[in-house]
Amino acid sequence: MKLTKELFEWSSGWTDDSYDYSIELSSTNDTDQTIELVKTSCVLLSKDGATVGGGFNNEEDVYMDPNESAKFNIYTNYGTIYKNAVDDTPDSVEAQIDTTFFRREFFNLGEIDVPAEDAGASSFTDHKEVAGGDLKILGATIARAPSDDSDRSVECSVGLRNLGTDAQQKVMVKMILIDRSGAQIDYSESEEMIPPRSAAVITPSVYTKAGRLKGASVKLTVTLFQPVAMESITIDMPTKQS
Repeated sequence: MKLTKELFEWSSGWTDDSYDYSIELSSTNDTDQTIELVKTSCVLLSKDGATVGGGFNNEEDVYMDPNESAKFNIYTNYGTIYKNAVDDTPDSVEAQIDTTFFRREFFNLGEIDVPAEDAGASSFTDHKEVAGGDLKILGATIARAPSDDSDRSVECSVGLRNLGTDAQQKVMVKMILIDRSGAQIDYSESEEMIPPRSAAVITPSVYTKAGRLKGASVKLTVTLFQPVAMESITIDMPTKQS
């Protein structure tokens, strides 16, 4: 997963005494997995080796089958990069960048009826072991929250335990609210990072008119993003943005 610099540019910042930096990289998928997400971090250093800015915990959707390539952006503007911090020489800045590439695993948990009454709850009791047995999905509950007006919140709780020794970097639960004719009313997604030997309860919810909940159901899915490759690159000599 060699990284290639496509763009490293500087420009005037949002204040007269600051700079902004733009970075774009590319990579070719040399694994046997399809890659659908890249997470990046970047530290910007002055010519003296002091940190002046950067970005971290940033992600971008990509799609790379084996041997395919993709371009992606690197976020760099965490904090203000003042001109004085780089001795007013913006082209002297160096960027140290780390990337992690992820494959996607998708699981359909099933469909649950929305409770007919306020404060009612419906349960999904199946337990699934995924990610090679490292992650356990502990069923789900769908609840219908009471309200004084004509709108209702449908709330979902999905419990997950990470039994492995590595963190589950990104676990996303999606709930899709479906009316009695089978049409989608709305959807919601929530995600968490689950540390090793720990659990999380992920709670997406949707809001709609009470009348639309007659005979409605909720479809639940879980998506995992598993790391398949990591790579780093250091780039320097940014050019002025044209």
